[in-house]
Amino acid sequence: MRAMREQLQNRLRSLLVMELFDSLLDDETLVRRPETALPAVLARHGELRVRSILDVGCGLGLMRRQLLRSFPRARYTGLEFSEYLCRRYGWEQGSAADFDPGRTYDLVVCYDVLQYLDARAAAAAIRNLGRLCA
Repeated sequence: MRAMREQLQNRLRSLLVMELFDSLLDDETLVRRPETALPAVLARHGELRVRSILDVGCGLGLMRRQLLRSFPRARYTGLEFSEYLCRRYGWEQGSAADFDPGRTYDLVVCYDVLQYLDARAAAAAIRNLGRLCA
């Protein structure tokens, strides 16, 4: 039984890697920004309906276009700590540790953020990100 489970897990990993590799070859944008490919591949494999996306620490919004291309029916929300970037790009201003919009999101992306937080804030952010997932 254990061997069958491991074989199935390895096959699933192989399929995910193959689909990711295929998508990277098919789309020039994904080659330049591969971090946007993984959420899309995982959501497609899990057959998730993504209607809302929260991009935590979105900065300039570099992943926005590709995320919306991967999920064309989704509504994108960028969350950024910088007041300047929020004013300039129209993002929600807040912290990953305590952002509370009063709703959840189908897909929560937090890329290149947690390593800049101290241990206590990173732990709070991880707990909060879990609460924000639908």
